[in-house]
Amino acid sequence: MSKDTLDKESFESFETSLEFENRFDDEAWVAYLSELAKRDRDSKWEMGDWLVKGADHYGEASEVLAGHTLPSVYSLAETITGLAYPTLRDLCSTARRCPVSVRTDRLSWSHHRVLVNAKPKATEEELREQLQKAVDERLSVAQFKETFKSVYKPATTTKSFLVEVPLSVWEIIKDYADEEEVAVPEMAADWLSSAAEEADGPQREVRKKFTAERRREKRRKVGRRVARTYNPLRLEQ
Repeated sequence: MSKDTLDKESFESFETSLEFENRFDDEAWVAYLSELAKRDRDSKWEMGDWLVKGADHYGEASEVLAGHTLPSVYSLAETITGLAYPTLRDLCSTARRCPVSVRTDRLSWSHHRVLVNAKPKATEEELREQLQKAVDERLSVAQFKETFKSVYKPATTTKSFLVEVPLSVWEIIKDYADEEEVAVPEMAADWLSSAAEEADGPQREVRKKFTAERRREKRRKVGRRVARTYNPLRLEQ
């Protein structure tokens, strides 16, 4: 066999090997994408569970004690992760309201989020039944959300208003909206409604009392200032 023939055969062998390496592998592509999706879902649950643990220790709102501001779990997490508050709150809220005993690997994290937002007072058994329904009927996130439309309040009891947010916040909402196949305003409204429902409880009463006390103290300060500057009886100060 001549040197030229050997070189030609070697080249053809190399070319065939290179073609094989560059060939698109459908099964491998699907398998790896599924693995990435699983990692994303698992990381959301892991971060959510860790935020719940932190929230129970630090609290979900900053507090002032002895003149020092104690950070909330979200302010700390924003610094550490670089994620925005709405994302962190969503992860924490979903993990808290959807315990490990209810979750299923057969559905995305967003399926679970849709469910706990639509049925915030559902029992664990009811949550499991709804998730199993989504599995059996192979519902996408958008389709699953559609099944709870009757749960939402009629349009006659809603109010609309314009809100301007930083571009970074809009991009976060857009990412979630694209994932759930809904419009950005609908996603934002869903987040606001969810936050309002969570606040409608003991924490809301505490905040109301705190706000009322601040207003009383402000009125007292204003009253003392008025008394100093306006003395109709010309009393000695």
